[in-house]
Amino acid sequence: MLQRPPHLGKPSSLLLVVGLLSAALALVVLPHGSVAAAPAAATAAAPDPGDDYFRMPKGCPQPGKVIPQRPTGCRLTAFHKNRPTVMVWGDSHAWQHLPALLPLAKAYRVNLTAFTLGGCPPVQWPYKGTAQKHYLDSRGRLRNCHYSNALALHYAKSLNRRSQPLLVVLGSHWAGFRSHYQRIFVEGQTPQCDEAKPFVMEMSKLAHTRTDRLFNNLRRNSIRTVATSQAATVPPLRGANCEEREDPYTGRVKRKASIVDEGRTRTWLLNRMRGIPGSPDLVDINGAVCGPKWCRGMKNGIYTWYDDLHFSATRMRTLQPRWQGVFAGLR
Repeated sequence: MLQRPPHLGKPSSLLLVVGLLSAALALVVLPHGSVAAAPAAATAAAPDPGDDYFRMPKGCPQPGKVIPQRPTGCRLTAFHKNRPTVMVWGDSHAWQHLPALLPLAKAYRVNLTAFTLGGCPPVQWPYKGTAQKHYLDSRGRLRNCHYSNALALHYAKSLNRRSQPLLVVLGSHWAGFRSHYQRIFVEGQTPQCDEAKPFVMEMSKLAHTRTDRLFNNLRRNSIRTVATSQAATVPPLRGANCEEREDPYTGRVKRKASIVDEGRTRTWLLNRMRGIPGSPDLVDINGAVCGPKWCRGMKNGIYTWYDDLHFSATRMRTLQPRWQGVFAGLR
């Protein structure tokens, strides 16, 4: 069982059982977007894991938030029209890769833009023609997740028409959404704890009905795309109440529980990536901390997880080599 270091307090519980923390928009040329400077360089020493997360530029997340919770544009590097662009799109499982991507973007002179909105799966949503009341907020505008995805797809299509290369990095808690939908809506299980919240239920349905459409749209528009695999997370304790999980800081957890439905999720992703320009495989970070049977909460003096669902920023920075070929290929 994983043990929490004595100098750390109780970890904050992340709501979405499906692992939904993240997808907001990063945009400057689109409406309602905002641009901010890149964050300062991270320190070399590994900090306490509970504070070891990627700091997005000021103006991207709302005050007191780690990841944007409303559609907003985030340029993580200065944008140059004559350079390739890497666009990160997804929920918090896309956001968690930014500590590895930002140094490479600077080294390879690549524009880096992030579309990561809290709790929102990457899906296909049209930029225009979605006036149904169900999808509108009290001000008559598209609700955050739908609008975020609409802006992201519009941005990708706009850049793809230019002569400079574009790469979409698509990431999500794939297995979380799929598992939630299967258990609740197919098998008819009674949702427990955060699973029952209306937002979680809605995002689960959205991922189920609209994720395939996104992959089809990327294929149809020949938008070069690389997808991240399902990342290891900290499993809940068997028989525990809603707030209890394994402490994700030392020790180890079973790989089968940490990477839910690993084989089927990988096959599902590869099938959807087929025919889309880009890497034929997935960017997989699990090998850095997981063996055939176990995933480790600490390796080489570095904590694996920042919280229950996301890798620490320090661990992610060590995984730059897994992205090296992706950036080199842009040139």
